[in-house]
Amino acid sequence: MFRDYLKSTLWVGLKEKPLTSSAPVFGPVNVATRHAQRRRICLSLVGAALLTLFTLTALKFVINECCRKGGDSHDPSIRLSEASSRKLLIDTLQPVPIECKADSELLSIEECWIEHAGSLRYFCAWVPYYEKSGKYHLCFRLRSGDHLFGAGESGWFLVCDKPSGKEFLGTVALSTGERVYFVDLGTPLEVPKVSVSLRQGGSPDPVCVFHFHSSNIKDDAD
Repeated sequence: MFRDYLKSTLWVGLKEKPLTSSAPVFGPVNVATRHAQRRRICLSLVGAALLTLFTLTALKFVINECCRKGGDSHDPSIRLSEASSRKLLIDTLQPVPIECKADSELLSIEECWIEHAGSLRYFCAWVPYYEKSGKYHLCFRLRSGDHLFGAGESGWFLVCDKPSGKEFLGTVALSTGERVYFVDLGTPLEVPKVSVSLRQGGSPDPVCVFHFHSSNIKDDAD
């Protein structure tokens, strides 16, 4: 009798609330939902990355412009290899003579070159390159003798004689004590007409005169 009662109760319950099967865990509905969630996450990450890149690029652009406020810098390259890596190198030069005596000191030229005077620029605010200004630097570094022209030393100096007149050489000093000496030229064709003399004090006669030679310089200096 109890068994008949239990059967009738279960049967009524099933009729009032039929059993429904849940969707399978890996059914098509759940897979599509997961794909949509992943797509939304990916789009959010890409959007965040683009926003960050845009913000950093705008900040880099402002920094680049602030660095240029003082005007374009046309400082020469520190070494011949640097002029080459900047794509400013025109040609290496051969100094004659390559060394001379200043009293008991030996002044010796290590490397000499002519390059485009260039200004640092950035492509899309990030990629650096050097823009040619239409002017040129004749540069050289010494293997020995830099200390003759340091602050507080006695009276040695270098004078450049070029078609436009005489002038002192410019210098860029490194933290290591090395220096690069340079003079501005209007055209590479001036190189054969340029000489650099080593002088001391008020003496009218130079101790030594350097000339520079190259067989590869062209008028357009490309």
